[in-house]
Amino acid sequence: MKEIFAAIGTQVFIFGLIWWLVLFTTLPLGVAHAPKPEPGHDPGAPLEHRMKRKALLTTLITFLLWVIYFLATEIGGFSILDLPL
Repeated sequence: MKEIFAAIGTQVFIFGLIWWLVLFTTLPLGVAHAPKPEPGHDPGAPLEHRMKRKALLTTLITFLLWVIYFLATEIGGFSILDLPL
């Protein structure tokens, strides 16, 4: 039973790791800056952050990448330890 929980925990951790990496790649998508920001405002700040949309996009992309990873490792038997050094 411990092995099952360890395997599930590992997959959840890998999904989370991929999610954060993908989030940082999707953050710049669709960013529009104010043409003349007010004094005291950061000129690089986006007009609308659209975080819900980016979180959903991140989750979808992550799910696809995780499925590829899962199929390659669990079904295909690929392991990073098998790569030659």
